[in-house]
Amino acid sequence: MFLRSDSNFFLFFLIGWLVIGEESTKSLLAIKRVTIGRKLTVKLEYIVPTPGKHTLSLSLMSDSYVGVDQEQKFVVDAAEGMEEDEEEEEEDEE
Repeated sequence: MFLRSDSNFFLFFLIGWLVIGEESTKSLLAIKRVTIGRKLTVKLEYIVPTPGKHTLSLSLMSDSYVGVDQEQKFVVDAAEGMEEDEEEEEEDEE
């Protein structure tokens, strides 16, 4: 984390990690190193291993400062997916 001064205006930057995990299975589903200034837009892709409802946590963890970490829980309802072989067969039929 660092501060930068531009014309008497201080910008706050946080360098850390965005993490998606499932506590009940102790699974890490996605992780990405980020630098946050005024705004951050990021895409994290993850796959839940089984269909059904899953309570996941999105965590922002600083790698340099204590007390700025944040966590938000959210629920996803995953449907049954297709196997890769089934997808390939459908593409071959077209």
